[in-house]
Amino acid sequence: RKMAKESKGHSATEVHTYVSHSQTSNLFDAKWVPTSNRLVAVGRHPKGVGCIQVYEVNRNSLKEITNVTKQSGIKSGAFYGSNHHFATGDFDGNVAVWDLEKLATPVWNVKGHDKLISSLAGCHASKGSAPEICTGGMDGKIQVWDPRTKEPVTPINILCLEINIHLHCHHFEFHPRSDLFY
Repeated sequence: RKMAKESKGHSATEVHTYVSHSQTSNLFDAKWVPTSNRLVAVGRHPKGVGCIQVYEVNRNSLKEITNVTKQSGIKSGAFYGSNHHFATGDFDGNVAVWDLEKLATPVWNVKGHDKLISSLAGCHASKGSAPEICTGGMDGKIQVWDPRTKEPVTPINILCLEINIHLHCHHFEFHPRSDLFY
């Protein structure tokens, strides 16, 4: 291993590839399963159908545990509420929560947006509050969901009043120490 030279007082960062794996689908998002050696990847196959793939990372290999096909391509995903509930947002505007052990049918789903969901964040519940999901879509909306209901808790329209167009929400996250998203 060679270290990159330090320049102007900044330390160099090394990036190592531990595992490489070829794909036949376009993967758009991947998340580590908390406290495990597994990861979840979501995407779309060339024919437009979606996929949820679960992998196990071992020393020098990536072993596919589950590969499930869904009706629509999946753009984003995040853990929500627990380590085995995974929320997804798809190209048709649907939001779903899946049990990673039983991916055949979602445990909760709703038509959340008129167009593609480009960003999704999950929030683990703090004491006394419900876990929530926040989605942002190409329809210019940000929605906060409580999966105990089918209606958004807080719908937000992103509108640029100067030129009267809806803006797209490309990415956001829940703040790790609060109930806020940014």
